[in-house]
Amino acid sequence: MKETGLTKIDNGIFVKIKNFFKNLFKRNKNNIVEETKESIENNGDKGVFKQTIKIEEDKEKIRLLKLQEDFANGKILEEDINDEDTEKLFELYDEQIKKINNEIEIYKQKILSIKEKLT
Repeated sequence: MKETGLTKIDNGIFVKIKNFFKNLFKRNKNNIVEETKESIENNGDKGVFKQTIKIEEDKEKIRLLKLQEDFANGKILEEDINDEDTEKLFELYDEQIKKINNEIEIYKQKILSIKEKLT
């Protein structure tokens, strides 16, 4: 018996076009993965450095906030705090006062804008 069905052509024009696009996208995926790994490695070092700085800064601020709370509750007397910590507490108080004043000013501006809309 003779087969008269369609035969598969491995080297036709459509196969070549299909293989071209497969190879093109396959290369891009590999390059993207390699570039991503390199950028993560490069940025990873910077990120670790930034985190260590922020953690140390936060530890100091947390310590000062705890010292402030203990002083406010009467657990620590003013004489028990050394001069360096006293200066840092003054700076912390000033920072907190400025932040609260800014929040109050923003709230006042919101109230004034609402008042102007109503009139």
